[in-house]
Amino acid sequence: THTLAWNFLSFLSLVLSLISIVKSFSLLDMYPHVSREINGQPILVGLVKPEKTAFQLAVVYRLVEVSSQVLFFPLFQVVVDEFEFFGLRYSGVVLWSCDCLVQAVLVMKYTNWKPTKLMFAIPNTIGTYEPVLLRGSASRAFLSTPAALHVLTHLGELVLVLVYLFHFRASDVYKLW
Repeated sequence: THTLAWNFLSFLSLVLSLISIVKSFSLLDMYPHVSREINGQPILVGLVKPEKTAFQLAVVYRLVEVSSQVLFFPLFQVVVDEFEFFGLRYSGVVLWSCDCLVQAVLVMKYTNWKPTKLMFAIPNTIGTYEPVLLRGSASRAFLSTPAALHVLTHLGELVLVLVYLFHFRASDVYKLW
């Protein structure tokens, strides 16, 4: 069995990483940040000033979303630990790779098969790389995939993993607590 070892530096590293990621995702909604421009013309600009409640709620949403995804893959690996390659466990990496593949397919589909947008599949594995406060962002892709579809995809992945863990690995899950 494996244990999680937390010390001050690992906790600080996690907190600083989350802050950095949440900040970069939140800029998509912050006025006057330009997320996309064509020939020097701003095409996608954040709408809400940082002091507004809507922006602060979007930041909280991003924090919850990113935190859950950042912890999702390593916690899966802690429970599913029999997959090893040269002594290194890789089940979390395989799960992340599957998610990245799903995100890549979604990005290609919702950006009219533009290979230049494929890079957005990677940040989409930990958060919605779309403005969430822009009207229509729930059902329409501005940069990568519609925000609502992204949330539903990760919810579906979470449900599948939880069903697998509690059906086949329940004793290992309980040891984690």
